[in-house]
Amino acid sequence: MERLLSICLLLIPLGAAAQISGPTSSSGTFTLQWGTTSQLVLREVDSSGTILDLHIGGSQTFTRSPGTYYFEEWWCGYLPYPFDEFRCVFIDDHQTFVSTGGPGGSNYPQSIREQTDYEYRIRSGDFDFNGRTDVFVERVTGGPQDGSMQSYIVWNNSNGSISTGAATGTYGQRARSAPINTVLNLLQSDVNADGFADHIIERVDQVMGSGYEQELAVYAPGTAQNKTVPQGSAQVTENFRSYFVELARWMNNENYFAENINNLFIPIFAYGYSCRQGYWYDSIFGFVDGGYCAPYVYFAGFRQVQYGVNFSSLSTSTHMDRAANAGTTPSENDLWQISQVARSVIGVHLFGFDINGNRWTTNNGGDDDAENRFNAFQAFVYFAMAAAEGESQSYPEHEHDYKVETSICSTTETWCTLANIACWARHFHAPDKQGGYDSPAENGDEAVLTGPLGGDNPIRVGVGTAAGLPENAIGQITQDGHVFHNDEMAGWPTCPQTVSQQGNGTPPPACNQVYREPYTQNGQISMRTRGTGENNYDWANDLFGPGTFEELDEDMIEAILNKADRLCPSL
Repeated sequence: MERLLSICLLLIPLGAAAQISGPTSSSGTFTLQWGTTSQLVLREVDSSGTILDLHIGGSQTFTRSPGTYYFEEWWCGYLPYPFDEFRCVFIDDHQTFVSTGGPGGSNYPQSIREQTDYEYRIRSGDFDFNGRTDVFVERVTGGPQDGSMQSYIVWNNSNGSISTGAATGTYGQRARSAPINTVLNLLQSDVNADGFADHIIERVDQVMGSGYEQELAVYAPGTAQNKTVPQGSAQVTENFRSYFVELARWMNNENYFAENINNLFIPIFAYGYSCRQGYWYDSIFGFVDGGYCAPYVYFAGFRQVQYGVNFSSLSTSTHMDRAANAGTTPSENDLWQISQVARSVIGVHLFGFDINGNRWTTNNGGDDDAENRFNAFQAFVYFAMAAAEGESQSYPEHEHDYKVETSICSTTETWCTLANIACWARHFHAPDKQGGYDSPAENGDEAVLTGPLGGDNPIRVGVGTAAGLPENAIGQITQDGHVFHNDEMAGWPTCPQTVSQQGNGTPPPACNQVYREPYTQNGQISMRTRGTGENNYDWANDLFGPGTFEELDEDMIEAILNKADRLCPSL
């Protein structure tokens, strides 16, 4: 093989054999150069060598999101004797690792909430002339190719399968001229917890045929290398639905699987052969001494089988419980174990993992890897909760009670006073507040928080003595529409209420609330947070509440330290 390659290289013009030059690492935008002859092609490939794109011209500038990108230079042309045929010869390869940056000047410029506001137009027709109806989902909202969903075609293949691809060339032109489909409906949500809005296309069977499921999940490119097309799709089967629903049921009842697994003993039959001596008749030789064997089926015993639950959900719950018991932030191994089970159900990996177990930086938000893992895990749990929303009223309600304490500053600093920190706390009173933290909360204000799936979580805020609380305290209660709201709990003005500062086991008040208050102890001012109440998702609330407010306190500290005088802007 080396000899053959050497011969081929000798036959290629010397100017064509220039190697790829360019950076091996980048913050998002990089330029590669290779030979300039028209027969040289730069192939962009994935880690398995599959060709993603082709580039010619000898130089190309790329803008890429975090990840590792693979390139190969090939010479393609006619080789003279002894070959006398068209050949492509490998010249060189190159890898560039992108650590930060990407389209738009940041890792991923669009938040999950912004992505769920993208508009799409759906058309349908037979784009590849195979007699089956295909679907074209056209993105109307502009924006960069940052991992969010672009325009794509859903192919209705002749073998009865569904696949997705880019709307390019003749097929793309035909798709864009097809009539608008008014039957299909498009829902947007982050199914695989990578921070990019995926699509659930409803009523697929009415357009593509009764042999298909009613719904199809199409996954955004996300952390995959090719940002121009979906990274995959999966029909939403009953197994798909029950996977998430039963996870939500388990989160509301830790004994759910134990109480619903049924055992059944079924008989086992085996095959055997019965042989006996005898005579058989041959037309030439007449009766011949011999024997014959005949197969028979016999009972071999019983086998125990289990049924009644989704066993993929059961397996996932085991890993989720282990992650929860280890702390608020799951390990990468725990996430990988969950992802492997989920992929067998939904068709793609979770949390930014690729097929090889490498986890790429997601768009879930987070200043470091631990925050990214926390937020990605939270998004997965919230999607399971959302999938079971229709039956959540039948779940038992449980009390939740979590506590967080964060050291803010030392009282040796002139600006480190209770009044100053209490003022900052009115700005940073709740996580993911829409509109940001520039304005402080006033008593009776209503605010909207953005959930991990981009939904709205409305709250109402009580401030200080005006709300019947200590002077420096802030209390906030959930409103109708909040993921953790319980209509049966008391509301404004009965709540918010003062709760035990130390969190010493005092029963939570009759409202779903978060209580925040700075206090001084041993020369330090710390912020204590306690979330209490009763709702259907105590497991998720107790697990994610502490980490969410720890992040909020860290953001508040960063804002304080970034201000020259450290003083609250609204003082």
